[in-house]
Amino acid sequence: MKQRVVHLKQSGELLTDVKGERWTATALKKAATRISEVQARAKELNAFGLLVVSGGGNVPDGFGRGENIRAQFGEDSAIAKYADVIGRRSTVDNTIMLAAALKDAGVPHVIFAAPNSVFEDIELGEIKEYDVELVQTAFREGKVVLMAGGSGKGGQTTDAAVVEYALWQAKAHPELESVALKSTKFNGVYDADPAKDPNAKRYAEISASTMLADYERFKAVDQKCLEILQAAGKENVEVQLQVYDAAFSVVDALKDDKLGTIVHSSDVDAAFA
Repeated sequence: MKQRVVHLKQSGELLTDVKGERWTATALKKAATRISEVQARAKELNAFGLLVVSGGGNVPDGFGRGENIRAQFGEDSAIAKYADVIGRRSTVDNTIMLAAALKDAGVPHVIFAAPNSVFEDIELGEIKEYDVELVQTAFREGKVVLMAGGSGKGGQTTDAAVVEYALWQAKAHPELESVALKSTKFNGVYDADPAKDPNAKRYAEISASTMLADYERFKAVDQKCLEILQAAGKENVEVQLQVYDAAFSVVDALKDDKLGTIVHSSDVDAAFA
């Protein structure tokens, strides 16, 4: 069985548990605990490494997301032109706070900057740009890799960034399984909106291509995520996205690949759970 590299989206909303507060100590501690559990049980989980991408959804007024800034100020406003910059910088702040929480928890880690987003700070020193081989070295040293700045691209969510890092990993090291994890309010992908249809059926597995072909029905996953997965499949690169209920831990998801739904980059027959 191949070892796997796990790419985790750290929801910004889960870095606070008080409405209106950007961060809280209790929420940061919980986030660090979720990550430390994976690191402590890496051998059992067959995990070679863990890479975490922070989102920006905890920023007040939605300013952690470029699309929200554009919506509030208008597409033609000056600030809208820098909306994605502001969104990416928000994820940098969240990454630093998560790193501090991991330090308090005694979890070895290293911060990398998204491509074209290198920065330096008097306290942090130079934050090196993402490089897949530097990341492998960090994994071998037993460190959690934290990504600051999303994917470094405009018009792309951090959900898509997680899948893109998984793709880069899979291309560089096909001997390792590359998995992206995305927690949501429902336990996976359904054939109808589970919030409206109590008889909605959950898929155990489905392909990105199938979801894109009828995207209005399958909105559980960001469209760009699916496009990245589909492109990987066309290149015969296997990447898996596991979508599961946020009520479960990361360890739960990794121990049970039947939890939620596996979205494949390759073309597979859709199967219900």
